[in-house]
Amino acid sequence: MHSEEFSTESKLPTADTVVVAVEILEELTPDEADDRHRLELKIERAFYEAGCALRELRERAAIPKYSQ
Repeated sequence: MHSEEFSTESKLPTADTVVVAVEILEELTPDEADDRHRLELKIERAFYEAGCALRELRERAAIPKYSQ
């Protein structure tokens, strides 16, 4: 048997300590809140449209093509 099989050294990866800074932000102004809401709606719409496009592609792929 090899001595390395019974090594007492840990072969597990070590973990590094990460320091995270937290910044306390002020409340959004009414204009900033309106902009954020508008942008969130825009993103929601984009996800909906992307889902519709994927569904359409999937449906097109499922339709068999018949040659005449």
